[in-house]
Amino acid sequence: MPRYKRYPEGEVDIFCPIGYTIDNILGKKWSVYIIRELAGGPKKFNQILNSLNWGLTGKTLSARLKDLEKEKIVKKKILKNRIPSNVQYSLTERGEEFVKAFRTLEKWSKKWNIRYD
Repeated sequence: MPRYKRYPEGEVDIFCPIGYTIDNILGKKWSVYIIRELAGGPKKFNQILNSLNWGLTGKTLSARLKDLEKEKIVKKKILKNRIPSNVQYSLTERGEEFVKAFRTLEKWSKKWNIRYD
C-alpha cells in the first residue's frame, strides 16, 4: 500500500520504493558489504567483522545488522547447545531476492564503469 503525505497546498508526496531502498538499505554505510558477505552463506558476527576489517567497527556492524533485521533482509539464529551460545546471521528469502536484483546492477556497473588505475 503506497504511503503518502498531503501538504497544506494540496500536493501529494507519493511513496517511492527506490528512494526507500536507497535511504534505508543501500545508503547506510556498510550495509551492501554486509549483505555481500552473507550472500556466501551464514556467518557469525566475528566472521563478518573480520572479513570487513578495513574500517568496520563492532558497534557499526551491530547497528547495521539490526537495521537489516528490521528490513527483513537478515535473520539471526541463536545457536544453542554451545558454550558460550553463538549467534549466526544469514539472509532471509527477501535478502536472497535483494542479492539477485543487485546482481543486475553489478552487471551494468561492470559494463559501463571503466576503472582507471
